[in-house]
Amino acid sequence: MKRKVNEDDNNGGTVASSPTSLVVSSPPPSVPATTKQYGRGKILLLGDSLTQLCFDPSQGNDDGGSGSGSGWGSALAHQYQRRADVLNRGMSGYNSWWYLKYAAEDADEGEISASHIWTEPGNVLLITIFFGANDAALPDQGSARLHVALDDYRMNVMKLIDLAKRSYPNAKIIVITPPPVYGPQRLAYQKKRYGDQATGIVERTTEHTQHYAAMCNEVVERYEVVERFRENVACMDLFTAMLESKKKNTKDTATIGAYFYDGLHFSPAGHDFVYQLLLATIAKHFPELVVTPCPVTEQLNDSGSVCTGIPNNGPHHDEIGTDHRYKEYSMIEECNDRARYDGYMGY
Repeated sequence: MKRKVNEDDNNGGTVASSPTSLVVSSPPPSVPATTKQYGRGKILLLGDSLTQLCFDPSQGNDDGGSGSGSGWGSALAHQYQRRADVLNRGMSGYNSWWYLKYAAEDADEGEISASHIWTEPGNVLLITIFFGANDAALPDQGSARLHVALDDYRMNVMKLIDLAKRSYPNAKIIVITPPPVYGPQRLAYQKKRYGDQATGIVERTTEHTQHYAAMCNEVVERYEVVERFRENVACMDLFTAMLESKKKNTKDTATIGAYFYDGLHFSPAGHDFVYQLLLATIAKHFPELVVTPCPVTEQLNDSGSVCTGIPNNGPHHDEIGTDHRYKEYSMIEECNDRARYDGYMGY
């Protein structure tokens, strides 16, 4: 008999026991009620490996190997250049329980275990919450340790939304559903990685994951009826969008496998799909955060580009005169600067 092995491709720890009384309305003591809002805009990406890998250039190859590519996170950073810093807080192999424990970790200043996820300085304007791919692992297969019961997952998503809003009152929140799973690729990956020890049984399925995707939609719908969340929380139904995209394109005989390289993690086409859907979600729910490129140059960061909700940092080069250096600094300050730096460099 073949020994069952862990089919998850990420390292993880022991599953923490699920608390039965999770209070959604109050953050843990280690999380401040508010965070000072100032300075350059920031976008936080919270999630599992589907978020952690969104900056990885190796995702440009179909087999996940080294190469040049662009993940959906790095594409988002390009979209908001000179306006907002996009911070990747994805944790590969994590489910929603583990992430909540990590994110709420109470550690002394300087300790490596401190996450600081809810105390990020600066003006956090947008947060993506992207969990479910690991939570939806089948409870009786090789990745069972990642499984989170559906009702616990519901509470965890609510908790993450509540923590995000309490920590960053100005932020808009997009909850992303887990994507579907392409079984044939998962089996091929399993065989490639584990060889003769492969079980030949998938550890995740589209049929099971659809319940977690539906739960994301249900949770956000509940928040939309609460006045303080109504204009600030949206759901990006990646699961349905990926399945529907293949149904609408009748000339495309490819399966949803085109969006993945191992049935779970995104291929270049998958990263682009997530990115384009995210831009569409922002445009629909939070139009003030849309970056409109310059109509002449089509660039996202020149003086002709516009984003009403996030101003550019610093004047554009074509708005700076040739003699600005001497208008800003007096001759005395100029001499002092030169003397100080020349002395420091040993001139």
